[in-house]
Amino acid sequence: MIDSLRDRYHDLPAPVRDCCHAFAVHPGLEPGLPVLAAVLATDESSTGRYIGQLIDAGLVQPEPGGGRFRMRSQALRHATVDIHADPPRERLLTARLSDWYLARTLAASTVVAPFRTPDPVPAACPDRCAAGLATAADALTWLHAERANLLALARARKDDDPHMVWSLLDAMRVLFEVHGFTDDRLEASVMALDCAEKAGDPARISHAWRRADWA
Repeated sequence: MIDSLRDRYHDLPAPVRDCCHAFAVHPGLEPGLPVLAAVLATDESSTGRYIGQLIDAGLVQPEPGGGRFRMRSQALRHATVDIHADPPRERLLTARLSDWYLARTLAASTVVAPFRTPDPVPAACPDRCAAGLATAADALTWLHAERANLLALARARKDDDPHMVWSLLDAMRVLFEVHGFTDDRLEASVMALDCAEKAGDPARISHAWRRADWA
């Protein structure tokens, strides 16, 4: 069974195998189509076709509710080993993923709290990062749905990119202020302070202390 899965993985066309790499660099277990398309720097229609081929090959399954996908654990291991063998490509895909999530989260935060002064949106992120966030309800729905993935990204990147993670967590605060999520809020506060200290940014350290939730 494992040998068969390995063969199916290695028989994939190069663009479809690269879609596997997008799954491998994603810190959460259930990425959606938009972020996978952003990681691959292609359109959602093409990415959807690649995912369809992975579903047909038995390497990926759609999650209930639609719009999210989970890669089988054995296939994910192959994809992870594959992308680890190409560090420049892995860094590129990871940077695209981080840029998209940060830009999308900043956009959502601005819609919910337009009075905020958010960090600049990553220059590499296209305008479509803000698609579908017309109202505060839209933005909060997206933040709620992506909460686990955003925190997973923060955990994965806090040591190598503390500036990005601080900005991500700061933008997430609008979700915690509206909906609570006490445990996640506390974890985010601790990570934000840690990132500010790692970055050696006095203003952000002071900001993180003022807004820390030690309840």
